[in-house]
Amino acid sequence: MPELPLPYADTYTEPPVVDRIGNTGAGVALGCRALGLRVTLVDLIGDDPQGALIRDHLTPPGVDFRHAVTAAGTRRSVLLVGPDGRRTSLFIPRAVPGERLPRRDLYLPALRVADTNGAGDAFVSGFLYGRSLGKCVRLGAVAGAHACTVPGTHEDPIRLDALLRA
Repeated sequence: MPELPLPYADTYTEPPVVDRIGNTGAGVALGCRALGLRVTLVDLIGDDPQGALIRDHLTPPGVDFRHAVTAAGTRRSVLLVGPDGRRTSLFIPRAVPGERLPRRDLYLPALRVADTNGAGDAFVSGFLYGRSLGKCVRLGAVAGAHACTVPGTHEDPIRLDALLRA
């Protein structure tokens, strides 16, 4: 784009649109896989060319991609990127009201997670307990992982003895 926000014009001539995967979950999954971690990603995608693009991009590096098909099609965004790198995102959710991942079919075999609510807060708690960056990150990860194993947001935070044993 010549600049953002775009000044009014009836038409802008731009280079061809390039389809890429851009979902945050996919980016994190690919980054973790590149670091050698075992990764499972679960999502709703359409039975459409964009859904195939996602499957084809996640499978070769070894991401265990489990998905359910949504009749509405794969969610999309159009990113308008200015010459300075700033962007404006036009999000096309394609949501079906009330649609959810089927619980047991996709992610319960892959994950032993009770509830992810509170994992970020728990991570921060463990992180702040550490004294060096490496220890902060490790303790944060341990505390966040613990939070995922119990239902609720803050019902059973990890105790110091368990944090330091891990």
